[in-house]
Amino acid sequence: FSKSYALEGGETIAPYLEVKREIDLGVSGLAADQAEATNSAAAGVTLSKQNGYAVSVSADVSDAKRGEDTSINSKVQLKLPLE
Repeated sequence: FSKSYALEGGETIAPYLEVKREIDLGVSGLAADQAEATNSAAAGVTLSKQNGYAVSVSADVSDAKRGEDTSINSKVQLKLPLE
C-alpha cells in the first residue's frame, strides 16, 4: 500500500506499507501443510522535491524459518541530483 501527498514548495511525501507471506513448496518430501513459510512486513516514507533531492527511511522485519533468527533491517537513503 502506498500513497503520495503533495506538500507546499513542490515537495512530495510518500509513505508505504508492505506485508508479504512466502511459501517454499520446492522442498521435496514435505506435505503441503508442512511447507515452510516466511512472513515479512516493511514500512517507510520518502520525502522528495521535484527535480531535486529525495530522502527515504525504511524498515522491515522478516519472520524466521525453523531454527533461524528473526531478521530486522533498516535503511536511510539520500538521493542528490548531479548537475
